[in-house]
Amino acid sequence: MKKVTCMNCGTEHESGSVELCYPQTDALVMIAGEQVDVKLTDCEFMAETYPETFQRPSPYVCNNVPIGMMLKVVVEWPVSALPTERFWVEVTQTAEDISGCKIYFGETRNRTLLADYGERVGPIYPRNIADVDLESFLEKYGLSNDLITATGVE
Repeated sequence: MKKVTCMNCGTEHESGSVELCYPQTDALVMIAGEQVDVKLTDCEFMAETYPETFQRPSPYVCNNVPIGMMLKVVVEWPVSALPTERFWVEVTQTAEDISGCKIYFGETRNRTLLADYGERVGPIYPRNIADVDLESFLEKYGLSNDLITATGVE
């Protein structure tokens, strides 16, 4: 098995170990008008560590999500009794952090365990993206799937 060093705690684990912790990113979710601190899973790390069971879009796609596209995130809520949850966010704004890394902000597009539809979420880094809904985006803007084939984007 491959050895993985956890970015959170600095310890070394074998991939596939039930003791494996994984990197997370701090983010905020608006819930009933209040900002709530949450942790977003580093999906890039999960895909590299568990390639058989955790797939995600290519780095190119994750680094080039346009406004209006839906992306899926995995969040750990600040309530210990709640499970980790995956949900869709529609990108409403893109920016760069102070180190020049792309970040996204958006609104929930389904009701979650804590947040209602339309609540704001961010920042979301490309490494936090578990999936994107490219087909719906293309359909929404009247674009063809041939665009994907022509550009070679996965």
